Amino acid sequence: MTLALLKLNSVVGVTGFFNVQGTLRSVGIQCGFCHSTVDNSLAPGIGQRLDGWPNRDLNVGAVVSLAPNLTPFTDLLGVDANTVKSVLATWGPGCYDAELAHQPGSVTPIFGATLGSAEEAGERLAVCALQAGAGRQTKIHGVGDGAVWITEQREAQFGAQANYLVDFPHLCEYLSAAAEVIAAKDKSAWMTEKKNWLKDNRWPEVLESLQPFVEQAGIPAPEAPVRACFRYISNRTQFLDYKGALAAGLPIGSGEIESAHGYVFQKRLKISGAWWKMENLKKVIALRVLRANGDWEEYWTNVHQEAA
Repeated sequence: MTLALLKLNSVVGVTGFFNVQGTLRSVGIQCGFCHSTVDNSLAPGIGQRLDGWPNRDLNVGAVVSLAPNLTPFTDLLGVDANTVKSVLATWGPGCYDAELAHQPGSVTPIFGATLGSAEEAGERLAVCALQAGAGRQTKIHGVGDGAVWITEQREAQFGAQANYLVDFPHLCEYLSAAAEVIAAKDKSAWMTEKKNWLKDNRWPEVLESLQPFVEQAGIPAPEAPVRACFRYISNRTQFLDYKGALAAGLPIGSGEIESAHGYVFQKRLKISGAWWKMENLKKVIALRVLRANGDWEEYWTNVHQEAA
């Protein structure tokens, strides 16, 4: 049955190469092997192809453990083959732990986008993590502006597996506005000191330095930058472990994410004279993500094959 399906090119992400006698000569694995699935519309595992969806049934660990040569893993990690196989056996279907194969500091950028709800954004974030190689034991480091919906989705999608850090430059914007009131004539030195305190996890001292200058409750928000800064920090103290992040070589700013907004989306969407209907905007965003993730050629190949 499997050979017949391979001859019909009906196995997602797998291509069979056959001899003239019809016997299988070799097998090729494509990106869709991990990054596509089916909608089970006919039966479990059988249906219309869904590109860009994680294959939650694929046991990557079991597949990799069958490799005749595990030297790349043993050399990288400094352990024997049996240890590597025992780790691979813990992954289970739908999981791939990038820590086994990625050297510290390496980056696999994966992009996702939605114009939908916070819940949809959280789901896209989880899919991106899986596509980047996150597994059950992967530690996830998140950086954001501290918006409640982001922290809620981080908890909903990853739980204790992920930590979260308030974007340092974003916090410093609040700090800079407060500095105009507190130390206008010596703002630079004041900011440098408070930044160093924050990076050393001395945020209680930062709050103490702000406290005497906090504006009264009756003063309008636009005229109360110290109060805004005090509230912003005091409401997010559980997300201010900059010292730990820096010690671990992890980013404390979301600049990489912010720049992606520019080159993945805005470069196309904000060209001169452009305006968008919502239905078309969603399609263009999906195509931009597809190309940024390196799936452009495979996607159009599949489209042409289905149209043939």
